[in-house]
Amino acid sequence: MNARYEFFIADRFVCLIDRDETGCRSVTNDIERVVAHDLGYLLTPGRRLVYRDSMGVWDEVLLSFSEGIARFEVFRTLKDDQHLKDMLDLLTPAFFGEPSDADLLRAGYKRPFRVLADGRVAAIMIINSSIVAVAVGIHAFGQQDAFYYRSHEQAEQALEQWRKGPEPAGWFRHPQSGRRRENGDPAREYYQP
Repeated sequence: MNARYEFFIADRFVCLIDRDETGCRSVTNDIERVVAHDLGYLLTPGRRLVYRDSMGVWDEVLLSFSEGIARFEVFRTLKDDQHLKDMLDLLTPAFFGEPSDADLLRAGYKRPFRVLADGRVAAIMIINSSIVAVAVGIHAFGQQDAFYYRSHEQAEQALEQWRKGPEPAGWFRHPQSGRRRENGDPAREYYQP
């Protein structure tokens, strides 16, 4: 199976993080395909490609360009560039892959945490003093979805009672779709982007 990884762009760096998933090739062993098929649209002569392997070690992927198309050439160690490695560690998101409770707390999410029937991770997220969300599909760069409630208690109750269906009950705003519900009532749903 192809390598599984996360990536982010920081200034002139495209940064890959190997997810080290069982049954998948490592980024190291799949780098030619990753460059040619996955990231080609991001790679330019002005950007450097770096990656963190499954052991947490940062290295650089040296590329050549022909007619604007990137090709893998060779790996270069970053062992002597501690400043760059420190900068990359600082810019790397708090977690990759499935988050632990500690990851979620560090990222600012509140308990309760739940893994939904479809495998998505959900938690409480404080938006401001009058809005609390049930964040859904939490991943390394945020979440896929959020449902807004007027209080922490309402959000917590909705998350704890959510057993099936695509969304929890009782929310008043779904910012991704622009849907709103007066008093959380699905019969009183309207759109206001």
